[in-house]
Amino acid sequence: VGALHTDTLYTYRIVQGTLQTLVLEIPDDVNVTQVQGDNILEWRIGNGGGHRELLVDLNRPQEQQYVLRVISELVLPDFPSAFSLPILAPQGVIRASGFVLTGTESAIRLIVKQAAGLIQIDHDAFPMPQGDEENPRTLPGRRAYAYQYANLPFTLELEADDVVTAFHAEDRLVLSIDDRDVTLDAAIELHIRDAAAREIDVE
Repeated sequence: VGALHTDTLYTYRIVQGTLQTLVLEIPDDVNVTQVQGDNILEWRIGNGGGHRELLVDLNRPQEQQYVLRVISELVLPDFPSAFSLPILAPQGVIRASGFVLTGTESAIRLIVKQAAGLIQIDHDAFPMPQGDEENPRTLPGRRAYAYQYANLPFTLELEADDVVTAFHAEDRLVLSIDDRDVTLDAAIELHIRDAAAREIDVE
């Protein structure tokens, strides 16, 4: 019925040695669609230790800091559907901490059922997105929840369902009678809630 779109930005800080290959563990039902970063030689999906891995090879070793962006999708079952937020976990790191923001831009009701290993924070405390001109990063505008985590793994159980448009109408009718003409002036004011309305039928 739809897909969960994930846009993850990883900032690697190298404290010793150099970094030339990045490895992330990915869930079986996640499809990686884009991998972006400087000096990427190639990226591929493989199997290691009984789980799927995303391997990113760089053409030049990195010594201080490296930023990697991974865009992926998770196909959702029919609504209402319950699912866990997929985690693309970096491997071979000392510690992995960061932020999570969930939300929607469409007429979908998104409910957080359970959060473990996460601390909810104010929406404005989420770090501003980074991206380029061709692929900007945007924040969801509806039903957004922001969290912070100190280490992996964490668990975020979500539930999604359709939102049905609800509205009520107020009519203002003015009937004018002249000697030979009858004129009806009708104005309808709609109050729309929960989801956008693209078409209105007036009988």
